[in-house]
Amino acid sequence: ADQMFDLLLIENDAKITPLQTIFLEQLAKIISSSSRSLWSTMREASGKLPTGRSVLGTLVDPLGLWRTSPVVQVSNLDTKTIETTRNLIDLLQKTQSSSSASGSGLDVQNLTQDEIVEISRILVNKIWSRRDGVMNTGGLLLENLLKLTANKLERGEREIMFLPPTDTDADSKERTEAGGAS
Repeated sequence: ADQMFDLLLIENDAKITPLQTIFLEQLAKIISSSSRSLWSTMREASGKLPTGRSVLGTLVDPLGLWRTSPVVQVSNLDTKTIETTRNLIDLLQKTQSSSSASGSGLDVQNLTQDEIVEISRILVNKIWSRRDGVMNTGGLLLENLLKLTANKLERGEREIMFLPPTDTDADSKERTEAGGAS
């Protein structure tokens, strides 16, 4: 754990390394893409209103100002980022399970409650002792997330959406036609 902290945490007096820069940029992309994907899934799962909008989208954004915003729309890059991340996680899980089977790794699924508590205590103590580095790293991660969002908004890749006509549109058209015929 100490080696991972040394590699990834940015201490107050230390200069950020290329590895830390890459790690933070990629982590920000994963968080950003995953949050858009999750939002899209939740909107779809909430159901559709007769206007064609999702229930959740209407509750959160009644005027529909954000529904085509690149901040909330899943792009092809988001899909590829999520797919690549899943593939990496699968690879790490396979590697971990093969090391556990050969006896060279830690099998976390077979830990007792006491062992889990002890490992948690050790990790919390290590994080607490390096809390300044955790705060610095978190601040730089936030900065990367804000840059990604700003870049998406600057590009302005909005999707054009056409909503189906509502019943009130048809009623007003019928009244206009009926009024003109009299």
